[in-house]
Amino acid sequence: MGFFGRSNKGAAGRKESLLPHSQPARTERQRSLRVSQLEQHRQNEAPKRRCLPCLCRSITLMFPLNGCLFIMLALYVLAQGVSISELTVSDRMADYGDQRKLLTIMFIGASCIFVTGAMRKIQFRVYQQRIGDDSKLWHALNVIAAASLILAYVGFCVLAIFDVNENLQVHLIGAFAYFIMSNLFGLLHMAMLWRQKQYPLYLKIVFSLIPIAATASSIVYMLSLNELGVIPGPLYTLEWLAIALHALLVGCTVLLFLHDPVDDELRDFFCCRRGRGGSGEQSSGIQMKRRQREKEGTYTSWDDM
Repeated sequence: MGFFGRSNKGAAGRKESLLPHSQPARTERQRSLRVSQLEQHRQNEAPKRRCLPCLCRSITLMFPLNGCLFIMLALYVLAQGVSISELTVSDRMADYGDQRKLLTIMFIGASCIFVTGAMRKIQFRVYQQRIGDDSKLWHALNVIAAASLILAYVGFCVLAIFDVNENLQVHLIGAFAYFIMSNLFGLLHMAMLWRQKQYPLYLKIVFSLIPIAATASSIVYMLSLNELGVIPGPLYTLEWLAIALHALLVGCTVLLFLHDPVDDELRDFFCCRRGRGGSGEQSSGIQMKRRQREKEGTYTSWDDM
């Protein structure tokens, strides 16, 4: 009751009307509409999320493929019109007419192999982080394997630039660097692959037979040279075979990236960044969780916002 015996309901109502209105709670219909909108957005974004990783993966897989194909192409061009059992690759390079075309093919192949060595190093590092392996020995072997592959094809470029007629000493340095480092990479890579548990047995057998055959061919070829004369020869065909096998080994790494793609880490590598987490380990953990959610179908583009 008021002071003059009247009710305060009207006054109270008028006072309440002066207060700011609170937002009404969302109705069930509004919530369902919001959920349907998010679901529609997720379905629209799904093709984009599928296409972008596929595009990035296709680009990265072109490096080992092109590295192998261009080195094979260089051997094919050199072998035209000659008998590979009668002369070395070095002699054929020196006598080849169109040196510019030959060097272009070899440099493109070698450049792709440089990138492939870095990609394989990243893939093995991600595997170590995934299983929590902090072994310094395997980390060192991973670095040595990548460095040996890169140095091998640096030597390959050197022996291509300096032929046996112009600068024999530099040519021989490049040749020895190529054969020693490429064989070292093949054997180290074989050991690393047997340590990785996620690959099937047939891949491990393939990546064991190729480097063993390449190393054996290189050793037998060296022993058959006239300077050593341990084996009657010289067996020039084995030199051509060893170079082809080393290129094939690089090309076969496509199978490893198809079986265990590391798209996020490779994208960070090509974009010159260390990932969203700021460091390699944190970024790897975030990206592995993201890939797991993508497999389960629970990942949406809203998670990146």
